[in-house]
Amino acid sequence: MNFKEFEYIRAIESEKNITKAARLLNVSQPAISRCLMNLEKEFECQLFEKINGDYVPTSVGKIYLEFAEDIINRKLQFETDMKELLQFHTGTLRFGITPGRSKSLTPIVLPEMRKHFPEIKIELYEENVHNLEEALKTGRIDVAFFTLGEKGELEDTGLYCQLLGKEEIVLTIKKGTILPESAKNKIGFRYPWIDLQCFNNYTFILLKKNMRLGQIADLILRDNFLSPETIEIAGIETAQELVANGYGVCLCSSLGVREYHDRLDIYSFGKKPLNWSFVAAFRVGSYMTEPLKYLVQLYQKAEEKLQDNYKQNIWNL
Repeated sequence: MNFKEFEYIRAIESEKNITKAARLLNVSQPAISRCLMNLEKEFECQLFEKINGDYVPTSVGKIYLEFAEDIINRKLQFETDMKELLQFHTGTLRFGITPGRSKSLTPIVLPEMRKHFPEIKIELYEENVHNLEEALKTGRIDVAFFTLGEKGELEDTGLYCQLLGKEEIVLTIKKGTILPESAKNKIGFRYPWIDLQCFNNYTFILLKKNMRLGQIADLILRDNFLSPETIEIAGIETAQELVANGYGVCLCSSLGVREYHDRLDIYSFGKKPLNWSFVAAFRVGSYMTEPLKYLVQLYQKAEEKLQDNYKQNIWNL
């Protein structure tokens, strides 16, 4: 059997006539007649019978046609998969991620990416959220990894996102600091809860307002009617080092303090836990190649792994 035979027999079935089938496939009528005769000789039974001048499949013919359709569909899928693999196995994958998150996740992700797609060229852009969104919209990158507010929604309708994880926004202070108000254990909060008002006389170390966390921290202060002394910096690591050395407090994500759990006290606050979403953002209508899908899976797994490790460290304290 071969694929040409499948095409000939399917054409006879669709046209109900050998001459019309030959015209459809642009081959000679004897070629199709010879193919049908050889198959019926091989199977020792008829594939078609003539009814009112039309070629109608017999029971055996129907089984053969079902088999032919399945094989042809598999061939088409195989060709599609091979084309995609060959096209993207040696292509370029361009993606962006915010610097603080890249520091934690990218060293886990890229070695695994290299194992599975060794010929893929990686172009990594570490930028703030605004620049990543712009790069995504203009097609300079294929996917962007960053955080969104509690709703996890993008304002730009030309982009959509896939949720990879959720983190709580917390307050950090130097470990062992005696607070004017005692922390409480509250149902629904991961960390000891404390009223933000007791920190009004502290310096709040905030990220710059062109950064997502800086915007959220500024909103938290305004929503809680706080007007403390503030200092804006560009990196969360610097902020946590300042806090660990006794210089003020910091509003950050729970994942962002995992490396400092032995030097910082961590508190929940607010009427309910304030979470933000870690997402992968794409252009609407963009094509999800296999390397791109795998990259997203790796970042999601890396996020989950760090969250699990951090929870374990907290329980072991």
